[in-house]
Amino acid sequence: MTASAERRFAWEGIAFDAPTDWELAAHEKRQNVVRLRLEDDDAVRFIGEWTRPAASGPDLSEIVRRFEASARTLRKTARRSESLPDMPPGWSSAVYEMPDGPTMGVAFYLAPRRELFGVFELHQTRGPLGEMKSRVRRFIASFSYTPLDQPRLWSCYDVTFVSPPFFELEEASFHAGLRQMTFGRARRRLCLTFASLADIALKRFQTPLRWALAALAADRRLPGPIFEADQGRIRVRRRPFFGRYHYSEVWRGCFRYDIRYQHDPDRNQLALLCFHYRRESDRQWLAPMENLFPPNP
Repeated sequence: MTASAERRFAWEGIAFDAPTDWELAAHEKRQNVVRLRLEDDDAVRFIGEWTRPAASGPDLSEIVRRFEASARTLRKTARRSESLPDMPPGWSSAVYEMPDGPTMGVAFYLAPRRELFGVFELHQTRGPLGEMKSRVRRFIASFSYTPLDQPRLWSCYDVTFVSPPFFELEEASFHAGLRQMTFGRARRRLCLTFASLADIALKRFQTPLRWALAALAADRRLPGPIFEADQGRIRVRRRPFFGRYHYSEVWRGCFRYDIRYQHDPDRNQLALLCFHYRRESDRQWLAPMENLFPPNP
């Protein structure tokens, strides 16, 4: 696979180069363990599972034992297996040729100071074992990890952005032409919406502002206020039958909204940010996102 046929994929703090036809097919996070699967049109190509060891999270030694047991099973099942020598610090890897032809590479990584432990599988339905060895080495060479206390890159489908430090992904929804991701930090919420085919959307809504207002009105993540245009900006008006504040705002202790929208003609994409926050100083947390979402005038 040539470099021109690859792109940067990034999710939950890890990033690596992947073929352009590998797309996110499934993801989940439970008890501080992240799992995801990438597929192309033919088959599963990548499975990743990683965790940031913590007192409140899973027992790292138990995870290591579980995957060591899986590795033993693979060695028994495979027609041929080899360990890869000369791995970078923290990495170990092996490749397997299965009896019916497919090959598989497995890479284990333990970051310095035990900040991250990950197990990553690469799959191909055909091709020699040497090709899988090269693919595993390219994956490891391109791999990077960003801790939660630093801005993190996210890149999948046609969406690329950097999330602020300490904001954790709460939910993500990917549908044809519409991607939504929600992050949280201390009951503040950061809601992102990305719409593809902006040219078609703008034929209907005429301006990015009108599209943003329609997207906010349809967004179930924001049940409290009514959003209205005000001289090119978006302001909040309270629903009279909710009293002054919606119960979700009261529970969060957050009554303010920072709303930003952008049209990127080069990507043919519309993007919307709605930050539900508590204090004016909270808005400084959005600084890493200002390249994509500068404050609207």
